[in-house]
Amino acid sequence: MSSIAGYPYSADAVSVPSRTVSWTSYARRGLATIAAATVANTLFYFIAGALVTYDPDFVVLTNVSGAIIFTLTAAIVAVLLHAGLLRFTGKPQRIFKAISAVVFVVTVIPDFTYIPAQAGASNAQTTVLMLMHVIAAAVIVRMLTSFTRATDGPAAGLARNDAILARSDLADYYLANSARAELCRRLGQTTGK
Repeated sequence: MSSIAGYPYSADAVSVPSRTVSWTSYARRGLATIAAATVANTLFYFIAGALVTYDPDFVVLTNVSGAIIFTLTAAIVAVLLHAGLLRFTGKPQRIFKAISAVVFVVTVIPDFTYIPAQAGASNAQTTVLMLMHVIAAAVIVRMLTSFTRATDGPAAGLARNDAILARSDLADYYLANSARAELCRRLGQTTGK
């Protein structure tokens, strides 16, 4: 039993509804993320190509198609993973950022171990490859987690609080009503239902 203000319900007894996500908006954001990451790495490939001479024997950077295919694949997987986290977890941003950090570290390991041993590899080309990983990760994580922040906030909190208040066993709990009043204030609404 919880001892908060002598209220006899435990925190586990309160079922909080899942986050409300506009899947149409998310689909647009997902497509924009995929496009932005791919375009960013494609542009970087050409900018870096003006500064670093790509060795034709270094297959990884022989042409831009490799950068496009690998960035496209990573972005699609990230968008699908983030959608799953939005749907099935309570803290999708935190989990997505943690998974992204682990995946980033795992994907740059070959840049230090495998790539330098390849024919035509140079430190400059390896650096270009690592920076492409950084660019893709930064664009993907930023765009997807900013979508989540946009769907959270006072309006989402008010919807969750109203769902909790709709349960008759919590309708008179003063802190739930107090939280509702604060969320309404932040939204510029009156507290009447």
